Amino acid sequence: MSLGAAMLAPAASAAGAAFQPAATTTGTRPDFRDKGTGLKTPLELTVPNRASIPLRSASSYPASVDLKQWAVPVGDQGSVDSCVAWTIGYAMAGWYANRTAKGGQPFAPMYMYSQIYVDGSKSGGGGAYFSDGYNKLVSQGIAPKSRYSGDDTTFRITPSTADRAAAAPYAANSYQTLFQSTNALGKTNAIKAALSSEKPVALGIPVFNEFYYLGYGGHDAVMTAAEATGADLGGHAIMAVGYNATGVQIQNSWGTWWGSDGYATLSWDFIEAKAREAYTLDAFADNTPVPGDDSDDPVAPSTFSVVGSTQQPATGNAKLELSTTGNLGANATEFRGAKYTALITSTGTTGVSTTRKVSPTYVSSTRLRLALPAGTGGTDATIQIVKNGVPAGSVTTSYLGKVTSVAWKPDPRNGTRTGTVSGTGLSRTQAWKLSSVGGNGQINLPTVMSQDALASAAGGGVFLEKDSRAFVKLPADVPGNPGSWRVSFAASSGAAFSPVSPATKLDVTYVAPKITRLSVSGASTAGGTSVTLTGTNLAAVDPDEAGSVLLRPTDSSTNGGQDVNVTTTSVKPLLIEFTVPALPAGQYRVVLRTGMGETGDSGRATDKIEAVTPAPSTSDTAAVVASGGKVVLTGTGFGSSAKEFSARRITAKAGKKSVTLKWFSDTTVQAAIPSGTPGQQADVILYRQGVPAPAVSITYGAAITGISKAVLPTSGGAVRLTGVGLSGTWTLHPVAEGAGTSRDVSLTPLQIDPQGTWATFAMPAATEGIYEVRFTGASRVFTSKSVISYSDVA
Repeated sequence: MSLGAAMLAPAASAAGAAFQPAATTTGTRPDFRDKGTGLKTPLELTVPNRASIPLRSASSYPASVDLKQWAVPVGDQGSVDSCVAWTIGYAMAGWYANRTAKGGQPFAPMYMYSQIYVDGSKSGGGGAYFSDGYNKLVSQGIAPKSRYSGDDTTFRITPSTADRAAAAPYAANSYQTLFQSTNALGKTNAIKAALSSEKPVALGIPVFNEFYYLGYGGHDAVMTAAEATGADLGGHAIMAVGYNATGVQIQNSWGTWWGSDGYATLSWDFIEAKAREAYTLDAFADNTPVPGDDSDDPVAPSTFSVVGSTQQPATGNAKLELSTTGNLGANATEFRGAKYTALITSTGTTGVSTTRKVSPTYVSSTRLRLALPAGTGGTDATIQIVKNGVPAGSVTTSYLGKVTSVAWKPDPRNGTRTGTVSGTGLSRTQAWKLSSVGGNGQINLPTVMSQDALASAAGGGVFLEKDSRAFVKLPADVPGNPGSWRVSFAASSGAAFSPVSPATKLDVTYVAPKITRLSVSGASTAGGTSVTLTGTNLAAVDPDEAGSVLLRPTDSSTNGGQDVNVTTTSVKPLLIEFTVPALPAGQYRVVLRTGMGETGDSGRATDKIEAVTPAPSTSDTAAVVASGGKVVLTGTGFGSSAKEFSARRITAKAGKKSVTLKWFSDTTVQAAIPSGTPGQQADVILYRQGVPAPAVSITYGAAITGISKAVLPTSGGAVRLTGVGLSGTWTLHPVAEGAGTSRDVSLTPLQIDPQGTWATFAMPAATEGIYEVRFTGASRVFTSKSVISYSDVA
């Protein structure tokens, strides 16, 4: 059966469906803007041409073709500009090695790139041309990784003689150009013709910003012409492994985190508008398997096993011993003569496999020792033992993930805490949770994709930033008893972790809220009283949960013993603000409810509020001397004794000034009104447990508070008056029978204080009698000091 016939049968992509392999990659997604590209495009390729492959009508091609079953695992070129070598030498040559059963794959891309890079002054080598890569594959072949002296990123060292010998059996027969211009005609049919003939296609495309984000977050794994906006960020080589109605399915060389497990789709409109070059390969010059690269290898396979535990620390093991069922030689000399090497393949933090070569040492005829390099915790390492360049057997060991430290930082704004967990293998963890130590409480901590998402996760979560660090956010409240709670996690499938030591390393302590003070001791039964509660660990209170703050009667006769819910206006770690609703009179205890239970009775007034109904009161006078004075207030509920009055915490204010009260009876108190400004009003307010009663308005008045002579002879005399607000027009007014005149007599001060505190007069002659000195000052108040008697009686 021809290769073409074999290829069409297994085509699995549904026509029109975007290519979406199952997502299995775990770990932390790298920034693909750091990845290398590197395709160099000759200037002559900008000239329009026609696709050179023989074409048929579009309807004659299969609706879909899928060549992925013979693809090698997705590689990762890192930041090196080696995409041409990865596409031709690794992906395409590896595909043909699988398809023809020649073997030898995976091949070493640096074997090719070390000979074709264009600019050694650049860190990534400056890239390469397709033609140079294909010419090297045809003239030299490509070395298997198992026999190549270098690695996947070092390109400044050219292949050794042994490397070239290892590459020679894998020389390609020839390559074919499909098109070499963005403006080429028939590009879609040229690609379909090649793929339907079982020939993967090497494509050269420009990279746009969207290409970096294919398959990530809200981006699908399809690159369309409409998304090819912004700057052309450089040429890139990739391999097409199939097509359907949506477009061409490609295998990239940026690791399995990119796209959908390293694959994506280029839409047909993108191909027609942007694709620059396309090439195919005519397989190897000789498809015969190379000795040592297939099952007929003359080296008999042996079984190797790890001496001791197969689980190794992620920091590596300099003295890992392997035992074998085969014979490693009678002595170290024979062992060295067999040129034993070990190829250790492991998966890095980005999900990409890398192979490292180490030299084992002889222990005995059935044991060898090697230095296992450091790896990624929670992953496996496959150790392949090679004898004389031929695989002799392999064994798999696991790198243990480990938590090395954790540092917790509380957030004073909301009571949550965030822990920075350090270690190795953390990107291969799952099912994080917070559990009560010795209790049944538990909270699942979901994994989020960014620091911002973690910051907004009120109920807690985990952000696996990278393999060596995770951020864990814990909620302010937990559904269980206060005390020790422990953060734990499970290893992802195939991963393993060392036990956390000590076991308490990831423990945190939760403390229930406590009330230390209330801003008021009383609240109006009409509702509306604002209360500020201070305490500790108050952020555990959920302001959105009904009943998280409530008032509980201290006596069952109050409100029928039923709790009263309140509405919080602010909840902070040390402060809660709420408003008391309308409720029956009586004493209530403030109760805070959280997942850890509710606060208990302090036994003191620190958590108590008295709901009172303030009774209105009246005054025995509507005015008071501006220098201050005493008024009698009449109301109810002042207590049956001075002691009871004090216990009821009844206070008063006039404006902003405190007023001293003196108890007279249950219905009467005396208030010492402080000084004020004549003509202005003072609202005297009685408070019970801090709850105000309706105000009693009293006016401050000007008044005479002192007189130098209260009795004058009928001939008159000098008088000095003192007081407050002394001003205006003055008169002498007869007030009692016997006064010789019935009309007011005008008075003119000899001197008067501008501040209104004194005035002097030459009082006129008058008949015997009682007179009042009057003036027109603001809201004048009568006092006994304004009265003068005229009498000649000695």
